Amino acid sequence: MSRYSITIPKQAGSLKELRVVAASDLHLGTIVHNGRLLKLVEMINSLQPDLVVLPGDVVDESPGPFAEQGMMDTFRLLSPKYGIYAVPGNHEYIGRKSEEIVKHLQEAGINVLRDDVVKIADSFYLLGRDDGSRRRFDGRVRKDLESLMESLERSLPIILLDHQPSRVREAAEEGVDLKLSGHTHRGQLFPFNLVTRRMYELDWGYLRRGDLHVVVSSGFGTWGPPVRVGSRPEIVQVDIRFGGD
Repeated sequence: MSRYSITIPKQAGSLKELRVVAASDLHLGTIVHNGRLLKLVEMINSLQPDLVVLPGDVVDESPGPFAEQGMMDTFRLLSPKYGIYAVPGNHEYIGRKSEEIVKHLQEAGINVLRDDVVKIADSFYLLGRDDGSRRRFDGRVRKDLESLMESLERSLPIILLDHQPSRVREAAEEGVDLKLSGHTHRGQLFPFNLVTRRMYELDWGYLRRGDLHVVVSSGFGTWGPPVRVGSRPEIVQVDIRFGGD
């Protein structure tokens, strides 16, 4: 569990504060099963979030175990005030069954954003980017961030979900206020954390670049064997205060 408290110096309608809980890289399937998901849901509910976000790799390649184990019903136990939103990660595309995965997630009450923008409570924007790996698997290229943001009211807070923690500078230059990512697992197994640290400006934790806040999670599940060395599974709580003093 990692907790961060940040201030976004913008007015957000009638909202003064917002609690966001992020759980990335669940890798739900045969190994990370429904029992593990139930524990996650219980943990999230105990935090009383206003908004729940899943920044990619929710399902591990195949939708079969997700449906067979009734994980859709487990997700329905979540009921944050402003809903549950997810973006695809690379693992939603690797198995080439992304459309089926998205359908199951939507049936579970999760809003899947693939280069989409939603205005929530007339107070802030949530942007969800498709994963850059999609081009490798079905030839489709995700939209650029500038295009996604061109019609937004920049006076309102802007929260960005992007599975891979790259292009931090771009998000800062475009005026994003908070960027939430995962993907790295913080290496998962030592010494791979040394590799992810070199690959990304931030591979885990918190970074401030100008007015942009960046949070990268080590993820809740695991890829491949359910083992971590030098990296803990986590969910992330971000308490946002709007407007400053």
